[in-house]
Amino acid sequence: MPASDGKRQIWIIPGESPGGFVPIPADRAPGHRVVAAPIARRQRRSETRPLRLLARLYGLGPLGALFGGATRGEQILAGTALGAGVLWLLLQLPPVAAGLPALPRLGLALLCGGLALAAWSRELALAAGQRRLNRDRLPAWMRGSGGAALLGLTLPGFGLLLAGRARRAALAFVNAGLTLGALCAAAGLILTPGPGKPSAAVELCLGGTLLAVALGALLWVAGALDGGRLLANAARRPRAVPADRFALALLLALMLFGAAFDPAELASDLDAIAASLQARDFRHVPLACELWALRLDPSRPEYALRAADLAAASDRPTLAGALLYSVRERWQVCTVRFGREWPRRPRLDGHAAVGAALPQ
Repeated sequence: MPASDGKRQIWIIPGESPGGFVPIPADRAPGHRVVAAPIARRQRRSETRPLRLLARLYGLGPLGALFGGATRGEQILAGTALGAGVLWLLLQLPPVAAGLPALPRLGLALLCGGLALAAWSRELALAAGQRRLNRDRLPAWMRGSGGAALLGLTLPGFGLLLAGRARRAALAFVNAGLTLGALCAAAGLILTPGPGKPSAAVELCLGGTLLAVALGALLWVAGALDGGRLLANAARRPRAVPADRFALALLLALMLFGAAFDPAELASDLDAIAASLQARDFRHVPLACELWALRLDPSRPEYALRAADLAAASDRPTLAGALLYSVRERWQVCTVRFGREWPRRPRLDGHAAVGAALPQ
């Protein structure tokens, strides 16, 4: 500490202080400024009630900042996300959607939904990155790999959040939000395509949203399983896991899928979807559904006939002619065989053989 003695200053340095440091008075420092040392940023404490934190993260998202305990920037971000979410909900209402063109409505909904998702995923990333979530206080069934994987199907990124993977948890939540948004967009384009008949661009957007829903659902399930895998690896003792088990599980899943999959039933569903879309003046998407139905079940000529009608209505005469030629060729083969062999076969009247009565 300095002691004043006239015009001189005497510095008293304790003996236990480290050597090699010569203090300089503030008035002799360059610029005659006193620079304050930076104060360490206060770290957030771990949440003692993790269930309440999870309810706030998944139930309120960025809106939790409006209830206090947040900075001005976080409150502004929460208000922006709230406004974007309200505007997105308004765009989904049928009276509002019916009066707007389909493509501008879809673009505005994508922008509003993206802003809300960005703010929401930021909260998840902060909760995972700053380790505010104390998973040791969660119930045992929620901390396990199986429970985390199941909850990840309803709470996207839950297992990754428990594993401390901030970015992957945020990406899983964004993927789930985009999947639900694409599903709502597809339903909106089908139910309220806007004034007038749907254009080719609207049908292209509809096909893109349906593909996005299918891909996003697969990634959603994969993210839930990945969270359970990370928790299982963290709890498992360090030992080698044979890769044969994973190959066997994949082979078993493929066998179960092959045993349960019915192409004819899926083709019938696609035909029903195509008929519903055709009644709403869609042309290209129903044509794609009929072509897939014909590929899954080529034994039904009505799929080819409906696809030919849709192709002719879509100004694709070459495709329509090819489909009609294929049906005619197969029908000629059947008529020739039936005309040659039918007199020697018993009549199918519903009693002597399987099936309904066929015309002679």
